[in-house]
Amino acid sequence: MRSRDEINPSVWERVDMRQLLANRDVAGVFRLLQRYGVSQRAIAARTCQSRSEVSEIIAGRRQVVSYDLLLRIAEGLEVPRGWMGLAFDVDTAQLAEQHGRDA
Repeated sequence: MRSRDEINPSVWERVDMRQLLANRDVAGVFRLLQRYGVSQRAIAARTCQSRSEVSEIIAGRRQVVSYDLLLRIAEGLEVPRGWMGLAFDVDTAQLAEQHGRDA
């Protein structure tokens, strides 16, 4: 049985989540995680931030633009760096190719 703050792996396969990650919309990512039952405290612990920082990001009072913070968030949430445009990897290449065909 999964604890309340564990992230359901299927959340990462959602099209809207992948778009949020690709756009580096951290507030949107955090909000979607909350909809899946992940608390702000758990997000903060995973991303080495305070709960108040996570709250400010979700509320739109703080923007995440620093490469170091984006990297820390990707690593803390255990998503491939390429999904946030922080590295070019096989998954990113496949996603780019798929979007190219859909356009």
